Amino acid sequence: MDKLTYQLKELRDSNREGSFSTQQARQEAHNLIASQLKELGFNQMNVNALKEKHAVALVENWLKKGISSGTMKNRMSHFRWSIKKVNPARQIPTNKELGIKNRSYVTNISKAVKLEQKHLDKINDPNIRNSLRAQAAFGIRREESMKIIIAIADKGDHLALKGQWCKNGRPRNIPILTSQQRALVNKLKTICGNNSLIPPDKSYKQQMTTYKNTVPKSGLDGKAHGIRHKYIQDRYKALTGKGCPACGGKRQRDMTKEERAIDKEARLQIAEETGHSREQVTSTYLGS
Repeated sequence: MDKLTYQLKELRDSNREGSFSTQQARQEAHNLIASQLKELGFNQMNVNALKEKHAVALVENWLKKGISSGTMKNRMSHFRWSIKKVNPARQIPTNKELGIKNRSYVTNISKAVKLEQKHLDKINDPNIRNSLRAQAAFGIRREESMKIIIAIADKGDHLALKGQWCKNGRPRNIPILTSQQRALVNKLKTICGNNSLIPPDKSYKQQMTTYKNTVPKSGLDGKAHGIRHKYIQDRYKALTGKGCPACGGKRQRDMTKEERAIDKEARLQIAEETGHSREQVTSTYLGS
């Protein structure tokens, strides 16, 4: 392990911030950054020496490789995190100044996938199957579907997700609206008792590895994110009575003033229920 990689590891070990997935992503980004800086000719690097020229060199390299703007922004956020920890006063150019374009959230092409029995039949682990069922029923993320303790979360008419289960540590409530949702909650409470959907003999990290190795074989994407798209699109239709733009519904630019107000209110509610801080992000799922 080279000096920079080791020092970044020490920095993370002494500043364990964010969810497990955030910490894992930070580790992967730091390892990549240290490796690529070495490839770019920055030898014998010290974490305290990281500065603007290194950010510029990294982004130029990523642009040449055609890395997406979203990925570059994520990597730079972890780069900036390390700078902030060692030298809060040091300034790094903005993403725009570095040449990173804004993310493209809107495609108006639906990526929704319905969870079907054919997917579940290809998964042997019962806990992973139940995690997928919870993702499909409530639109929760992969990590949340493993960490949630249904018996604690069930509040009758909604699930109350604790911050420690959620991305960025933000707690939230998800309504229980259908008999199918209620039946699943009752079933999982019977199966899990006061435990999460992580088997007692496994750590979260081990169960995540099982998930990553298993779910793609079922025909779903690695995070089963398509079923989250499906939940959000169905939720939009339930709230507005109409299909979203990504499903062939009316585009926002073609809506009347009243329709735009309904559309905005629905998106704000969905953003809150699904753990997004910005209404804009819902366009990824719903189109615009």
